[in-house]
Amino acid sequence: MTPAAPRGADGAPLAKAPAKGGRSAGGNAANDLPGESLEAELIVDVGRLREMGAQWRRLIEVAAESNPFFEPECLLPALERLGGNGIGAVAITGRPRQHPEGDSVLVGLFPVQLTGNRTSLWLHRYTFLGTPHVRADSVGPAWRRFLDWAFAERRRGLLVLPKLSVAGPVFRSLLGELRHGERPHWVQDQHLRATFEARGTADAFIEQAISGKVRRNLRRSRRQLDALGEVRFDAERLSPTGVGAWVEEFLELEGRGWKGARGSALACDTNSKIWFEETLAGLAASGRLVGGALRLNGKPIAMGCKFESADAAGEAVYFKTAYDEAYSEYSVGTLLQWEWIDWLHGPSGLRHVDSCAIPGHPMIERIWDGQRMIQTLWVGSGTRASRIALGTLPMARWLKSKRRRST
Repeated sequence: MTPAAPRGADGAPLAKAPAKGGRSAGGNAANDLPGESLEAELIVDVGRLREMGAQWRRLIEVAAESNPFFEPECLLPALERLGGNGIGAVAITGRPRQHPEGDSVLVGLFPVQLTGNRTSLWLHRYTFLGTPHVRADSVGPAWRRFLDWAFAERRRGLLVLPKLSVAGPVFRSLLGELRHGERPHWVQDQHLRATFEARGTADAFIEQAISGKVRRNLRRSRRQLDALGEVRFDAERLSPTGVGAWVEEFLELEGRGWKGARGSALACDTNSKIWFEETLAGLAASGRLVGGALRLNGKPIAMGCKFESADAAGEAVYFKTAYDEAYSEYSVGTLLQWEWIDWLHGPSGLRHVDSCAIPGHPMIERIWDGQRMIQTLWVGSGTRASRIALGTLPMARWLKSKRRRST
């Protein structure tokens, strides 16, 4: 039986993604190469964004870098459930260079929030990467048009760009545009976070990435857990019919732990819960949701999932771990990541996964030895007022953190 073609959040078939090396980096071979004149439009109507499904999927196909958090399956439910006033997306468009009479081409899409005197790339509390989707053949022009739009109103003299991936063409092009436009900027935060980078085999990964001490401790924890009953690890691309039960188990497991006690579990907030359910349902419908569970006698004691990127096979972001605190002494959260390694190196595995973890995470950095540099930038329009504002930010942020520590 031929499997059904993966579909996006709007129900339309997803186009097969080209390999990263085959992207239209120069654009000469692309029939829809955009012209030099680009337009910027703020869209706050989620319905309009849904109608742009075909253009959006094409943008993701030829984007310079991937970001599952800004793909339709994640972003549309977020705008509907977690958005609010002043939140939308700026669409950068242009007419095809070879067919100027044709439909507009989506060159870049930037989720934004407008507050006070500044514009920010919008990242809700469950978004851990802020790199926008921009066509590989138009990265510089797209950034230039977006920056012009962001500073078009003189009262909006500051732009905040959180959690950008540094090692890639999108960030490099941004820095070039900032220099060219003489726009001042300040690095608020810069840190490394763990990533999974596949080796040739799972055994090679374990030998090279994980210290001997950690390997011994995890094997001992697994033996101790085995003594309690049947231990099984399940990992699969969740189907539209199976995702509901998996989500229900995950929410229940997370809610029973410290996050539930503190009120920060997904199920503690109705909108967060619905966003999670809708996002995972959309990803499962497109064949890009991988769920994993460590089970003891059939009962989940640790769970987590990965959101695969639509633009290239083998890339994903890791989203959340939930575990049963009754088994904390067995390091079940770490064991879950240990168990992932075989699957990740298998025929259905992934070659690169961003952990989305905080820097120095005590669990994931013992298992994954790859690193990704993340930066948050504040950019000024270039006016005297924006330069003064940027100059005062470091002291203001320091005072704010000092007050927070003293309370």
